[in-house]
Amino acid sequence: MPEIDQDVRNALCEELSRNLGGQIVNLQSPPGGESRTFWSFDLLRDGELLKLAALQNAGAGPFYGTRYNMAREARTLRALAAANFAVPHMHYVSEDGDLMVLEKLSGKAEFSFDTPEQRKSTISDFAKQLVALHRIDPAKLDLPYAPASTRSAATLADLDDLEEAYLRMCKRHAIVDDAFEWARQSVPLDDARPSILQGDAGPTNFLHEGGKLTGFIDWEMTHCGDPADDRCWGWTRISKTGWPPMSARVEKPPAKRSCFITSRSSRCVARLQTSFGKPMIRAVRTSAQRGPEACWRQ
Repeated sequence: MPEIDQDVRNALCEELSRNLGGQIVNLQSPPGGESRTFWSFDLLRDGELLKLAALQNAGAGPFYGTRYNMAREARTLRALAAANFAVPHMHYVSEDGDLMVLEKLSGKAEFSFDTPEQRKSTISDFAKQLVALHRIDPAKLDLPYAPASTRSAATLADLDDLEEAYLRMCKRHAIVDDAFEWARQSVPLDDARPSILQGDAGPTNFLHEGGKLTGFIDWEMTHCGDPADDRCWGWTRISKTGWPPMSARVEKPPAKRSCFITSRSSRCVARLQTSFGKPMIRAVRTSAQRGPEACWRQ
C-alpha cells in the first residue's frame, strides 16, 4: 500500500493522544480495507499499555457521506457491548464521525486454521454467536435509529437507506431502479420481531483464535431485519471469495426467504438474494470502464 505521509501520522498521533489521554506508541497502518484506513497502536496511560485499533474514513468508500457512517456504527457497537455481545470495546469516536478507536481483539480474521478440528469449532462458534445476536431485542438497545416493529418494515427501511446511498453515490441506471422496485415488491409479509444484523456476516468479518471467536468486526452495514439476511451474507461471502474448504460444504443459501440490495466499491452493485423456492442472485454493475451489465445465477 502507498506510504502514509508523516504529517498525517503526526496529526493522528496528536489527535489520539489528546482524546485518549496517553502516549501513542507503535502506530502502524497494515494493509486492508477498501473504504477506511486501519491503524494499530498501543496507548500508554497511567502505567498501563492498551492495545487499540483505529478506523479513519478515507473519504472514498462505498457508503461515505451516507447514513451508513462511523457514528452509527460506533453507537451500535456500544449498544451491543452493553448487551454483553462479542464486539470490541469502543474507546473514542470523533464528533464528525470520521475516526473511531476500538479495543484491539486477539485473534485473526483470515479464514485459515491449524487443524480441521479448529476449523470445525470456529464455524460452530460463529453460528452460535450469530444466533445469539439475532435473539437480542433491538428495541432494548440504544441504537442510532428507531428499529421497526416487524421484519417486513425493517427490511423496507433498510432498502430506503440503501437507495439513499445509491442515489447519493452513483449515477442512476434504469436496471438498478428496477432492482429496487423488485426488492420492495418482493419483501415477505412477516410480523415477527426484527433482529439486529451485522449486515455483512461471514469469513474475515470476525476474529478467531484457538477454535473460538474473539469478536465480530466490521459493522458498517449493520441494520435491523430478517436473520436470513445475515445467513445469506455468510453464504455470499463464502461463494464469492471462493474458500474451497468451506464452500464445498455449502450447496445453497439458507432455505428461508430474504431479500437485500447493497451498494459497493467504486461501482454500484445492486444484489438481490432470495430463496423463494430456489436460490437466486442478481447482480447489476455499472462502471465507467465496463458500462452496465447484468448477471444472473440460478
